[in-house]
Amino acid sequence: MNQILRDTTKAFISQFETDKETGFGEDKRKEAVKMLEQALLPTTKTEAWKYTSLKAITSKRYQSPENHASRNLGICCIPELDAHTILFVNGAFHSVCLSSGNDEALIVKSFGEMSEEESIIAEKYFAEISAKDSGIFTTLNTAYNPEGVFIYVPAGTIIHKPVHIQHLTDSSIDIAFQHRNIIVVGENSSLKVIETYHGAGGKNTLRNQVSEIFVAQNASFTGIKYQNEGDKASHIEQCNIIQKGNSVTDFYTISLSGEIVRNNLNIHINGERAHAGLKGGYLLSGNQHVDNYTEVHHIMPNCTSNELYKGIIGGEATAVFNGKIQVYPDAQKTQAYQSNKSILLTDTANVYTKPQLEIYADDVKCSHGATTGQINEDALFYMQARGISRADARKLLVCAFLEDTFESIGIEEVRKYIHAAIQQKLDIQG
Repeated sequence: MNQILRDTTKAFISQFETDKETGFGEDKRKEAVKMLEQALLPTTKTEAWKYTSLKAITSKRYQSPENHASRNLGICCIPELDAHTILFVNGAFHSVCLSSGNDEALIVKSFGEMSEEESIIAEKYFAEISAKDSGIFTTLNTAYNPEGVFIYVPAGTIIHKPVHIQHLTDSSIDIAFQHRNIIVVGENSSLKVIETYHGAGGKNTLRNQVSEIFVAQNASFTGIKYQNEGDKASHIEQCNIIQKGNSVTDFYTISLSGEIVRNNLNIHINGERAHAGLKGGYLLSGNQHVDNYTEVHHIMPNCTSNELYKGIIGGEATAVFNGKIQVYPDAQKTQAYQSNKSILLTDTANVYTKPQLEIYADDVKCSHGATTGQINEDALFYMQARGISRADARKLLVCAFLEDTFESIGIEEVRKYIHAAIQQKLDIQG
């Protein structure tokens, strides 16, 4: 069995191997290549992957991405959004457009477009957080990812317009690729990043992505991740965030499709009086599978976190939520809350939820909870009695249920966009 798994792992890794020069991080990349020699893919016997089988991914053979010309670039745009944009097609850098205004200090560059000075800065942060994560997907990305984006906000800088990282997968063949984000928000600075994922080609695709985000003292960061790549798209991301004192991070994850989606979100609150807010929403149908795996590490005292994930699961789809809050011995006065709520639309839909608290301090306020149920029939009857069709009533209740997960996003155009996308999917499902 081990030999079969080793052979499968080796074949999987070989699809990503490349000799392409990246310009920085050479020593860390060589170390990661050595680590891959002993690495094994996780199976359902691996506790953290108990409810997510990778057979749908490992049974396929992917090719290198083809030419990134596409006629479908328009689907990446969010209507009326004024933002700095950077576009990647099939994992390759396509273009960047910095909006006019007073955000001149902002650096948004693809890895291949960075200057020598920018590469030196990026190298300081490359694999600094993810080095602590020895998972095979993160290690594989460190070893072989050829492309990514570097976003840098100097100290004392408020970036007024959001940065929109657009990802389009549009291929006539089955492809696999890797992407990496390095985002640095300096002291007393502020940044909002929107990352959207769309698919157009209809082929099997696999994205392996790592994001490393550094939020300095007194800084604020908002991250919005919107996934809608299609039923044949698989997506695995390790997102690691380090926060310093008095910083604020708000992170939203919205997933509307995907064959196998695994969102790993790992936050280290490493400074006093910092706050982390995590919200996630997912609307699944068919045979889609979305797994949200979160960890919030309270390392220092007087910090807070609040986590809310809600999902609607229909068809034969599967949702997984595994959330862990860890309170370290020195993290007194911590306040940490976690909630996962799910609604099943069919008898064949599945949800697995595992909220966890691991507390090593004695002066804290922490709670977690999970609920799973069906749409309230009394609410449906009440709305039908007032002239609303059952189908429309169902859509209204679903949208209201999920709205909690994105209504606090401070960018109106993004809120409208997510709401419209949910409505559109419900219209298609009927």
